[in-house]
Parts: sequence; structure tokens; C-alpha cells
Amino acid sequence: MKRLFTIGVWLTCFTMAYAGQYGEHKHIGDVSFNQFTQQFNLTAFFKDTLGMGQFGINYPIPFKKNKCIQANYKDLFAISDSLHQYSYGDLCALSGDHTVDPIQLFQGLFTKDYYINPARSKAFHKLIPQMQRVLLMQNKALENYLNESNCSSIGYLLLANDNASHFQIPGLSVQDMLAKIDPSIFQLIVQFNLHKNENNSLYLIYLRKRLAIQFLHLNNTSKYVIIHAIALDYMNNAAIAYCEGDHDAMVRNFQFSLIFNAFGDHFLQDAFSAGHLPVKRKCRGFDDLGVHNYYSRLGLNVCNRAGQKWHTYGDNYYDSTTYAIAVLANNNSLADLWLYFNHSRQAFAAALAQSPEQPSPVSLLKLVNNKVLPLPYFIDNALHQFTAFQFTPIPLTSLQYKQDIALKHGSKSGGFIDVGILQYLQNGAQQTAWTTAWGMGFDFTPAHLNASQYALYHSGQRETVHWAACSFNYAQSCRGPYNYHELTLKLQYTYYDRLSFALQSGIQNGPNNVFLIRPQIGYEFKKVASPIATALHLYYNISPSQPAGLGLALALRMY
Repeated sequence: MKRLFTIGVWLTCFTMAYAGQYGEHKHIGDVSFNQFTQQFNLTAFFKDTLGMGQFGINYPIPFKKNKCIQANYKDLFAISDSLHQYSYGDLCALSGDHTVDPIQLFQGLFTKDYYINPARSKAFHKLIPQMQRVLLMQNKALENYLNESNCSSIGYLLLANDNASHFQIPGLSVQDMLAKIDPSIFQLIVQFNLHKNENNSLYLIYLRKRLAIQFLHLNNTSKYVIIHAIALDYMNNAAIAYCEGDHDAMVRNFQFSLIFNAFGDHFLQDAFSAGHLPVKRKCRGFDDLGVHNYYSRLGLNVCNRAGQKWHTYGDNYYDSTTYAIAVLANNNSLADLWLYFNHSRQAFAAALAQSPEQPSPVSLLKLVNNKVLPLPYFIDNALHQFTAFQFTPIPLTSLQYKQDIALKHGSKSGGFIDVGILQYLQNGAQQTAWTTAWGMGFDFTPAHLNASQYALYHSGQRETVHWAACSFNYAQSCRGPYNYHELTLKLQYTYYDRLSFALQSGIQNGPNNVFLIRPQIGYEFKKVASPIATALHLYYNISPSQPAGLGLALALRMY
């Protein structure tokens, strides 16, 4: 039981860094979807042909107090079934962080049973019945100008721990990341679709498990490309059904395309987060957490293929520039669907005009599945056809990662070792001692959000953080046999990553066992890429069982 509790605590801390920010994903998705429908004048098509309703006209807007979110719902079309209505941003935000793949998104949100129950992923099947509750909790948090709610569960903790797809791989280009795609995933998708209606099929359950594992271990670039390709395949099917006069099939495939694309767009949006660019996922999750949080807060200078240069921020710290470019990329992702729908309609109509026996247009995904197009050509086609890549930040090169970034050691959560020397004064006597400490630090800097401008808070170039550290300290006197060790908890406020104010308390075991309180002020000499920080601290020991003492400590902290 204790072991499970320890694992749960570790996963909880890990999840806080990697679950993303619901409000930011929703904001980008809703704004881009509205811009997309207006850009292509799709109001009549969506209403009359697809039968889609609009929030504020056919359905109530689910927000009353938050005027900023209400503004996003003006003329916004809903993706719905017979009971529920969702915005495109809802689907983007629930994807990835709350679901393993688009199949779970269908199962948790829509009453239409497109995917049979045995096809659920066994490891994460409990996520499905939670989805409606999570949506309500997130909306309640957004209504109160928070970026997300504090909802959590064991399933979400496990998902956050296993899911590497929110991150890029530092040092690899887009092409390099796409080259890591296992080509077998395309065949798995085909096989699953062929067998998805088989009730209690062991083969279907096997396929479902394989798909879930593959989806969880893709980097965010590869995951977006594969799911966007699936969305385009559904749009190709919608176009063929449109030309054949099969209205129900056309509407169904068009809706499938939007839902799958929303799931993929979650990972497209992740590519804009500064905290998702430099993290190399590994077993030392707390170190990763600190790097993620540091760069989300402080940001990184980036550029894209369109020639735009800006300072991008990360989770909970997006500014208006990052939002604007992310919306532009997301808008292009949606535009791909509509343009491909029209292209496929025209190609199929032209083929039918020549001969009724002419083959239907074949999507990029089907070309790969039929082994007409090998993976390198699929990657090349995706990079040229998927226009969102013109606007996503160019990934960090190996040189940038090693020289400009490496790891941010000065302001990150994770383990540390202190080695130093201290001079203290107690009972009028001076004493010098060597000290060493082992500990674990946690960043609990409160998330900031400007309520008057929803999700557009910009932290600026600063490194002001709050820390909690649990440490074991050992000191050996330079003269005499005196030594002691301590188990302490320290709360620290670090201003601009240099000036620190801290309150430390705990038990000191030496000649006498005493409880002490130790207020302190210090200055820390830190560099971004250096794993060692020099710190000078002035402290004052207060204890109910011994006289107070003043001390000065010089230490090297290794992160």
C-alpha cells in the first residue's frame, strides 16, 4: 500500500507538468475553427448540407460569466450527436491529456456507438466514462477564469506518465522525427477499421492494444501527421459519398474527419509550447518537469518556415503573439480538410464524367496502406501538403540543445546535492564546518492568469519562482569532534533566480536533539546551462532548547 501511495505521489507531481493547459488548447481550437468557417464562407454548407447547429442560435452557450470565452462562441458551429454539443476547442482540449486516441474520444463523448466496446484500450478504459464529468469540471474552471480544473484520477496519472506524444525530440528535425514512425501503424489502422464491428473479437482487442501503445509513444510531430492523414482519408470518403448522393455517409465521414483532426490538432498546438521543445523524456521525471516549467515560464526564441520570428511561451504563460501564430497553424490544418474535400469531389466528378468505372480518388493514407507510397515519400508528401508546418516553430537543433539550452539547472524541480562550508556564531563562539546535503526540490510557482484577458497572460523575462525542498543535511566541524545531521523542509522564494528568501525548519541531531527554525536570505550565482550553482546564504538559527545562532554558508549546489 505504501508503495502504491509513493508511486501515486510521484505521478501526481509528474502530471502537473505534463497534463498541459486545457484552456489554452480550447482557446486555440475555438478561435481557429471560427476563423476557418468564416474564411471559406461555410455557414450555408454547415447549416444546410451538414445540418450543424450554432451556439447562441440553436444551442445555448455553456458560459455565462466569462465574457472572453463567450466572444469565441459567436457564430461557432457545434459538433454534436443527438444529446450533446461540443465546440471544436472542447475536442482539442480533451484529446491527448484526457484520452489515449480519437477512438476513446468517440466512446467518451458521443452516444453513437461507432466503435464497439471490446475495442477499448484495457489499460485506460476507465477514462471513457469520466469524460463528460471532466468536461463539466473544466468548463466550470474556465467560467471562473482559470486555465483548467484540478480534476485528476489514477487513469489520468498513468496516461500522463506513459504519454510521450506531447513533446518533440530535441536535436531532431521534423523529417527526423517523422522518420521514427513505425510503418506498421498504418496497417494496424486498416486492420482495426476492418474488424471494428466484431463483437468480443480477441484479434480486435489485440489490435486495440497495439494501436494504443503505438499512439502513446509517438512524438507530437509524428502523431499530428498520422492523425491528420486519417482525417484527410475520412474527408476523401466524404467527398466520394457526396458525389454518389449518399448524404448520411457524407455527413458521417465529414464529422469523423473533424473529430480526428481535432485530436491531431492538440499535438500541433503542443509544438508551440516552449516547455515542450527542450524536454528529453526519460525516467527522471522530476528533472524533466523542471525543464518544462522553466521554459514554459521564461520562453524561447523560435522561428518558422514562413519566416516569422518570435518569443514563444509555454503552458499557462501563452502571450498574444504565440496564440496568434498557433491559431494560424491550426486554421491551416482545418483548411487542409476543406480544400481536400473539394479536390476529391472535383477529381471524382471528372473521373465519373469519363467513365463510371474510373477509380475513386485515393488518399495519402490509402497510398501508404496499399504500399504504393513508401514511408520516406509519405513523409515528403506530408511536409508539403500539410500546410500547418509552415507556421510551427522549427525544432531545436542539436547545437541549440547542447550549447544554448542544455538543461536549465538553476530553476528546475528535481534532485540536488549541496557541498559547502559554513561559519556560525553561537554562545559567543565561532565555529567552522563542512556541510553536505541531499534533497529534492519542487517548483510550486502559482500559475498566473489575467482575468480581464482570458488566457493571454504573459509572464515576461523573469525567473521568479517558489520552491519547496526536503533535504537531509550533514555537517562536520573543522576543529573538534562536533558534527550533526538534519532533516528539514525549506520554503524558498527566489527573485530573478538570484536573490532568495527562505524559511527552513526541521530536526537537528547532534550533541542534543533540537527542533529549529532557520530564516535565511541568500544570493545564488546561476547560469542557464550550468549544472552547478554557487550560493551564499546568511541564516539565523532559532530553537526553543538552545541559544540562537547566526551563520553564513557558502555552498555549491549540483542539480
